[in-house]
Amino acid sequence: MANNATHDTAHKSQSVIGSIALALVIVGALNWGLIGLFDLNLVTALFGEGSLLTRIIYVLVGAAGIYALTLYPRVARSPTTESSHGAGYGPGHPNFVERRRSPQPMH
Repeated sequence: MANNATHDTAHKSQSVIGSIALALVIVGALNWGLIGLFDLNLVTALFGEGSLLTRIIYVLVGAAGIYALTLYPRVARSPTTESSHGAGYGPGHPNFVERRRSPQPMH
C-alpha cells in the first residue's frame, strides 16, 4: 500500500514538473514567434536586455526544452500514436486497453 502512495506522489510531482516545463516551452516558442514575426523579444522588453531575470528565464526555458526532449520517446510510443500508425498494442501487452464500440442506434 505504501508503495502505491510513493508511486502516486512521484507521478504527481512528474506531472507538475511536466506542466511547468510545457508552460516554459510554450513561452519560449511564443517569444521566438514574436521575434520572427515582429522582431519583438517580449522577454527582454519586459525584463531588460541582459538582466538577471531575463537570463534566468532563458535558462529555465532551455532546461524545459531539454526536459521535453526526455519526454519525446514516451510520447512517440504512446498507445494513441502507435495505434494511429497501425502498430497498436495487442492483448497481453501491459498498455493494451480494449476499446469496445458503442452500439449504433437503429434508424
